[in-house]
Formats: sequence, C-alpha cells, structure tokens
Amino acid sequence: MVSGSASPFNPAEESGSGLWGRRQATPAFVLAGWVGYYLLALGCIMLSRQPQEISSLWLPDALAVLWLLMLPPAQRRWPLLGLVLVIPAANLSYGDPWRLAVSFIPANLSQIALAAWLLERHVQPRRALTEPAHLLRSMALGGAVPAAFGGGAACLIVPTLAGTPLGPSLGNLWWSWVVSSFFGAVTLLPLGLWVLAHGSPLSRLLRWRSLGALLLVALACWFLPQWVSTPFLLMMVLLGAVALNGGFLLAAVAAVLASVLLNAEYALGRMLLQQTRTIDAPMAVTAMLVTVIPTVLIGAVRERLQQQLRQVQAGEALLRSMADATPVLLCLVDRQERIVQLNPAGARLLGASRPEELIGQSLAERVPLQAARDGQGVLTTLRSPTGSVRQLMLHRARVAGGPLGGAVYSLMDVTDQLEAQQLREQTARAEARSQAKSALLSHMSHELRTPLNAVLGFAQLLQTELGRAPLPRQHERLQLLLQSGWHLLGMIDELLDLSRIEAGQLALDCRTVALAPLLGEAVAMVQADAARRHIAIETPPALAGHHVHADPLRLRQVLINLLSNAVKYNREGGRVRIEVAAEAGHWTLSVADTGLGISLA
Repeated sequence: MVSGSASPFNPAEESGSGLWGRRQATPAFVLAGWVGYYLLALGCIMLSRQPQEISSLWLPDALAVLWLLMLPPAQRRWPLLGLVLVIPAANLSYGDPWRLAVSFIPANLSQIALAAWLLERHVQPRRALTEPAHLLRSMALGGAVPAAFGGGAACLIVPTLAGTPLGPSLGNLWWSWVVSSFFGAVTLLPLGLWVLAHGSPLSRLLRWRSLGALLLVALACWFLPQWVSTPFLLMMVLLGAVALNGGFLLAAVAAVLASVLLNAEYALGRMLLQQTRTIDAPMAVTAMLVTVIPTVLIGAVRERLQQQLRQVQAGEALLRSMADATPVLLCLVDRQERIVQLNPAGARLLGASRPEELIGQSLAERVPLQAARDGQGVLTTLRSPTGSVRQLMLHRARVAGGPLGGAVYSLMDVTDQLEAQQLREQTARAEARSQAKSALLSHMSHELRTPLNAVLGFAQLLQTELGRAPLPRQHERLQLLLQSGWHLLGMIDELLDLSRIEAGQLALDCRTVALAPLLGEAVAMVQADAARRHIAIETPPALAGHHVHADPLRLRQVLINLLSNAVKYNREGGRVRIEVAAEAGHWTLSVADTGLGISLA
C-alpha cells in the first residue's frame, strides 16, 4: 500500500529518539489500533449524528492514519485490511442496517490509505511542528485531499449499496463527508505529528500548569456555548493564550479537547446559538475550525521561536566557552574604551582573578591602545603583576552597530614566540660562525702543512747527507727537529678534526703504547724552554715495560700541554715533577711545578 524508505518519516532523516514511526506490528499494537478505531467511531456516531446526516466530527480515520504511520511500510497491509471488519462494526453496533454499514468500507478505507500515503511521502513531522506553512500543508494532504476523495467514493458507493444518499442529495452527502472528515483530521493530526516526532506526550502533559490550562479550556468549552451566543471568538482568544504560553503540544491537546467538547455541545443542542436561530452542521464546523486551527498555528510559531532562541543560546554558550578556553585576551569595550565583557585569560593577563573585577574600568589605563588600528596587529608592551615585561600582539575590530558601539580587542602574549625567534636567530648566527671557523681552520691547516712538509723533508735530507755516523750532538738535534716537526704535523691534522669534534664524529686510534718512550718524547719537546729558564724536569724512574691503552698522538699532546704550562708559569730555577701511580689497573699521570699557581678565590 505505502512504501518508500527515503520518506519524511524515515528515522534516519528524523533522527529523533522519540520517533514512533517504526514500531513493530505486534499483535497487541495492532489489536489496540482496531479497538481504538471501533470505540472512537462508535462514540462519534452516538454523540453527534443527527437524523439523515453524517457526524460533524469524524476522528477515527485520522487515528487510523497515524496508527499506520507508526508501523513499518511492509507491516501495514494486514492492519489496514483488518479495518474492513472494524469499520462496519461501529455502525452495526449503533443499529445501522448492514447494507449501510458495509457501504462505508470502500470510502473510509480508501481515504485512510490515501492520507497515509500522502503524509508518508510529503510531510516531515518536525517541520510541521515549527513551520505554520508546513503544518497547513500537512492538514491539506492529510485532511482536505483524502476527505474530498473519500466523499467522492461515498457518493458513488453508499447510494448503490444502501439505497439512500443519506441526505437531500449527493452534493449534501459529499459536503457533509468532507466537512466531518476534514474537521477530524485537522483536530487530531497536529497531536499525531507531535507523537510521531517525539513519542509519548504524557510526561509533558502531567504537570500542574498543563493540567490547569486544559481544565480551563474544558470548562470554557462546556459552559461558554450555553451562556454566550457567540462563544467562538472568546474560545479563539482562550486557545490562542494557551498556545502562546504552553507551546505546540499543549495547543494540539487543547485543540482536540475543544473540538470534541464543542462538537458534543452542538450534537446535544446545548448551544445558545442553536436556540436563537437555525445553524446547520457545516456552519457549526466552520466556526469550530476557525477557532481551532489558529491554535495549533500559534503553537507552531511559538515552537519555531523557541527553537531559534535555543539555537541562539546554544551559539552564545559555545562562543562563551570558546572565549573562556582561549589563552588570548578577548575584550569588548564601549565607546569610552570601558570594559564591557572580558574572558578569564584576559582578566589574568591584566592582573585580576575574575573578569567581573574589571567590568566598567578603562582598558586604556592598563594596555597602551594609542597605536591600535582596525584590522592591523600592533606589538605593545605590558608589565605583568609579577613585574616581568611581556610582549603582546594587539588587534582591534570595531563593533558594527549595536547600542554599545565600541570595539573588540584581542591581546596575545607573544613573549615566548619572540624569545624563541631570537634564540633561533642566535643559533643560526652561531652556526654560521662555526662554519666560518671550520672553513678558516681547514684553510690554515692546509697552508701550514705545505711549509712544514718542506722542513721535515730537508731535515730528513740533512740526516741522510751527514752519513751513518753523525756527531752525537748533531744526531740529537736532528732527532729533536724531526720529532717536533712530526708532532707539529699531527697538531695541524688536529685542526681538521675540530669540525668532526663539533659534529661528534671524532674517532680515536687507541692501541697499546709504551709509557716510557711517550713520556720521553713529551719531555724532549719542552726541554729547550726549561733549560733556558734553568728549570729542572724530574721524571719517574723504572717506567720501562709499563704500557697503557690510549691514542698515542692525543696522549702525547696532553702531556706536552701540561709540561708546557708547568714550564711557562714556573719561576726561574724552579722544578717540574712528573709522577706516575698505579690505581686498580689504571695509571695516573700528574704534573706538578713550583710556580705561583692559581688562587682558590
């Protein structure tokens, strides 16, 4: 009968936890729908049918439509077909002939099916609750169009099966059918749409304020028509006030209550208007519709305004939460630069514990604002409560319109960023200097290596020319010259290793080294300076056979540096003493001199 997984009643589109549009067709739920239709139809027939007229308020079809929409489309066939037995049962219980009771089946059944199909395809319950135009569309598709179709079917079928048009003419039958069915749909559809969108309304109705408003509506609907000849205007004002104060749900329930009671008053002939002049059912229903329909429209308008208000409040709460969470000062000032609103981070930056302490004070007295321009960032300085100077980036934006005018200021602490930038610049400059130093050292080492190689080459050539038996003094001096040259060449090579040291890639050539020859070479390198200043160098005896695991070049360099300092900073005729001690498998070499030394202070 009805299908369409992408319909407005799809739970994925409605996304409401209270949506009742997809209940399972359990036996209890189906039976409850049939029983509800039967009782409501019987009540409408017994209460308001006048001789040879259809009821002025027909609610069962609207109830059946909403009941079907609560079921999945694939499970609506058998509940709908079950109405074939339920529809005539109410008429038979009232005492109508079976031919008349059966003649209503096609008209009511087709009307229910058409209304369910149109609402399923073209109505969104949540929009109908908040948009008056969509609510009127729902009433037209769920009430006017199906009622006109059902009235046409009744005009074709009822006279044929029942043998009577149920009135003066077929036109009267069609008009009475349309009026009663449309009145029933308009009465019950708003409440049904709310239930489809949100679920059971009992928790919201069982409140003292709601119950009191409904009791007032019930008393007014029951007594005003008996005391006032024109009660509909007063009822419209009362129902409008209930809708304005209670919202859409209370307006929908009040509309159902007013429609039922006013219809009962009319059916029982208790209206004062009926006693003063003749009023037919269509005229009475028209007056009731004019009274009831504005009620739900006002409720929809109020619901829409409340929804927009909640959205605005949620947006304001979100913006306030974002402002409270940001570490940047955000401040709204008036035309006199007085603080109107301030976030917690801004209060702390200005030396207050809470924003309320600074409301109404001048922001210019705390922050230099003279250079601030709209849309441009300005760097300013602020002294914090602890005395430290902070660098701040100030932005200003003028408030467009509004009663306060003024502007919005944002102030961000950029001290750490500026310090980090300075540190990066200093690091870059240091790296540049280091690279320049490494390049210089590399160039110098190559420039020094060339003449030194020439010195070593001529020394070796001189040693060869002197023969195999040079004089002892010549041999000693040549050996000293060669040792110094080779050591100086090793020192020049060390210059090339500075870049490796800075990169952490310096490699050591560690091996077993005899301690006595290495110490002798170091002493020989400084012996000439020591002899010139009459400084005696004492070396430890009995070092023959002692070995250490070290890089010979760097160990010799350390010993030469220590001995050179000991000679350089010693006194004339002083003494330098070298001591070697064994400690737990290690050798400790120490150099002591008789110079002034360095003061402890």
